[in-house]
Amino acid sequence: MVATNALELGIDVGGLDAVVLAGYPGTIAATRQRGGRAGRRQEPSLTVLVARNTPIDQFLARHPSFLLEASPEQALVHPDNVDILLNHLRCAVFELPFAPGGCFGDLSAEDTAASLDFLSDKGVARGRNGHHFVGSSYPAAEVSLRNTAGDEVVVFNSDTQEPVAKVPPHSARFELHEGAIYQHDGETYEVTRFDVGENRAFIRPVEPVYYTVAVDQTNVDILSTRDEQAAPMALRGLGDVQVVEHMVGFKKVKFRSHENLGFGEIRLPPLTLDTEGTWMDIDSAVTASLTPEEMSFALEGLSHGLAQVASLRLMCDPNDIATAVQMDCGEEGRAEAGRPPRARIVLYDAHAGGVGLSGRAFEEMNILLADCLSLLRGCPCPSGCPACTGPLADIGLNAKTSAIALAALLAGEAQVRH
Repeated sequence: MVATNALELGIDVGGLDAVVLAGYPGTIAATRQRGGRAGRRQEPSLTVLVARNTPIDQFLARHPSFLLEASPEQALVHPDNVDILLNHLRCAVFELPFAPGGCFGDLSAEDTAASLDFLSDKGVARGRNGHHFVGSSYPAAEVSLRNTAGDEVVVFNSDTQEPVAKVPPHSARFELHEGAIYQHDGETYEVTRFDVGENRAFIRPVEPVYYTVAVDQTNVDILSTRDEQAAPMALRGLGDVQVVEHMVGFKKVKFRSHENLGFGEIRLPPLTLDTEGTWMDIDSAVTASLTPEEMSFALEGLSHGLAQVASLRLMCDPNDIATAVQMDCGEEGRAEAGRPPRARIVLYDAHAGGVGLSGRAFEEMNILLADCLSLLRGCPCPSGCPACTGPLADIGLNAKTSAIALAALLAGEAQVRH
């Protein structure tokens, strides 16, 4: 029997003795849930995890104790996120009207009243003596458990005009741009049109020859700092950041051989995201000891590995958290007036307002750096690969060596060599 993750819900299948997992499901809890479908009759059972060539899978293949001996993860929730808060408040006022002076969660009476007034302006709540729900719909049915970024993009089949799927708005920029290859229910489609304003995309069936990989350029500005921490060879920070994402094009990659068959252009407006992030400003002594090229390779390789182990430690989908690297090298890639280039690695929540992932990453950065070092050192490749630092075409040769050296410095294992 072949199944999707539907069997993770706890459905009992009599007589099922073995489960084969095609890749790590994403969390320890999900792995145990899926493996637990076998042996329901108190008989010995077998679970086999076939590791893919992704960093997370390869890390677990070399460190099975993390999967077999660690406790299941604790899910994170960030109730003060404005998008989450207003949706919860909308559901709460449906269940029971709010009397004047009432409070919701950790909000004060004043903040609760201001939030309810905002819902009143949106036509959701009304009332002179308190607030009552307005409308006939059931608001909880409209709240997504996976997405906080607003309306999802509806995907239509161009031939039949029938809706096929719904995609979160941020993911849609990578998956549904014009010319993208979109895979759904075992079928392959090409995106013919993406209407950003109407949140609609249109696809047509095609024979699978290649898949597409969107390429973006990201700039992160720090808006405010809530916490700082001195660390080996870096100053770590936590706070609010603004992310501006430009989609610059996409690669056409051949199935199986992964050959690059060409490039395409993406015409989408920049996306601005206000969220939470944590960052490491790397000491000038480190940047002075490396050439700008070596530093760039080291940052890219380290950030790739850091994002993977962070998703493992923080119990989140890899798409829930993102990284960006920044170097200020002056004109033509040279440090200005003999000054070493400034270098920064940023890890941020890929959801508006943040969902608490960056705060946990800030607290556990020492563990994340140690995990990242283990990932990089444990990979048998000589110069870097998609299972550790990322594709060589994206990060360049010797990225692995540079990334390991930088990670060791930031973890306090080594000292700068002048």
